[in-house]
Formats: sequence, C-alpha cells, structure tokens
Amino acid sequence: MNKNRLKSYAPAARLAFIQAATDRAHFWGLSEKGAEPIEEKGDVAIIGGRPFPRQVAGQRRKLEERIKREGFPQVMEAVAYTWFNRFLALRYMELHGYLEHGYRVLSNANGGTIPEILDHATQVELPGLDRQKVTELKLDGGKEISTLFWMLRAAGTSTAATEKLVKGIYPCYSLSGSTLNYTFMDIQIDGPTAYRDKQGYKGTYKLDEGTGKIVFESGPLTKANAKLLAGPRIGINMNGGSFFNTTCSLKK
Repeated sequence: MNKNRLKSYAPAARLAFIQAATDRAHFWGLSEKGAEPIEEKGDVAIIGGRPFPRQVAGQRRKLEERIKREGFPQVMEAVAYTWFNRFLALRYMELHGYLEHGYRVLSNANGGTIPEILDHATQVELPGLDRQKVTELKLDGGKEISTLFWMLRAAGTSTAATEKLVKGIYPCYSLSGSTLNYTFMDIQIDGPTAYRDKQGYKGTYKLDEGTGKIVFESGPLTKANAKLLAGPRIGINMNGGSFFNTTCSLKK
C-alpha cells in the first residue's frame, strides 16, 4: 500500500467534504452570516425565494438551532466527518460483500460508469422503497438517474429498526482530526438491558428500537448520549448532538 498517497488524500478529502457540506447549507439559506427567513404558505416553505416542501422548514430550523449552539464551522466539519465515515464504511462493505442486496453502491464491479445497484434497481429489496416508481424510472430510459439513486439511498438508510445491539465487546475509538484513536474504553453488552465497562463496572441501559437511541440508565455511562449505528456500532458523545465523535464497534 502506498501510504504517502493515503496521507495526501485524507486532508484533501476532508476539505472537499467540508466544502460540500457548506455548499449544501448555503442551498438551505444558512451561512456564517446568518440564516435566511422561512416563509410558510400552505404546503410550501419558501427559503431565499425558492419553494420547498413544507416539511423542509422543520428540518432547516433544527439545523439552524444546532448552528447557533455549536457554531457554523463546527457543524460543517461535524457533518463532513459523518459523511466521510459513512462513505468509507460503505466502500469497505461493498468490496467485502457485506451489503445484503449484493450490489455495489459507489462503483460497478463490471467497470460501468454508474453504480451497480442502479443496474439492478428493480431487483433490490429495501424497506420503504417504492418499487413501482423505481420501475417507471427504469422504463424511462434512466433519464432520472439522480432521482433513482436518491430513492435507493433513502430506502437503505433506516438502520435503527433492523440493527440489533447483540451481546459482545464493543471497543471504542474516537476521531481526532483525520486520525482514529483507540480510547482504551470498551463497552460489554451482557443482555437486552445490561452492560459493563472495561473495568467491570456494571449498569443498565434502554434501547429505543424505533430511533436507535440508547439511554444508559445506571452505571459508568449515565452522562453519555448514545445511539445504535449500523455495524452494529454504538455512537457516543457528551454534548447531546447528532455527531458521535466516539464509536464502539462489535468485536468479531
């Protein structure tokens, strides 16, 4: 492996993801200078003179509130790290055959220019996927490739309902810059409500299977904000936000 190429790529990728997150925030009327007002009319939310579905207004307000709490650059960097980690995990899974549907999402094993999953879109089984709409888009000659890919992505992101927090040891790692460091902290899941830390201190937890939220009701992690992530993994932070700078993956 050429590690020098990897070292040069990681900082550039980080900046590219931060810029992409920033550009998207600008699209929703958010910037370091402030937020454009939202005007709601019937089923439409108008932001910066552009119409959006009304449900976007609530989502935009939540993002605006987070930016007020944490700062614009900090939120953009957190979002960039989240998506960078997701793409890395997805790439690893598709190369090693861990995706249940069996098709690559970011590349094409046959050397094609579009992701393999789009070639087999009508054969993919994903929760919440509108199969009739997928078929219509495919019969349309693939003109709406971006729409089709978005539908498949959205249908495949609901992991909370299908992922299980199984028994086992979950070593924890934290992200510092572009480096993943072992925290010397492990979480051992002993059962559906019981856990212990690396030192053997016990506690109880409650998992909301609908949202994936984990509440440590007693024991050493009562102050932690946690969520069940794909893997399975346990995401942890101490600020109550949606970015989990520490993740604990099941040791296999």
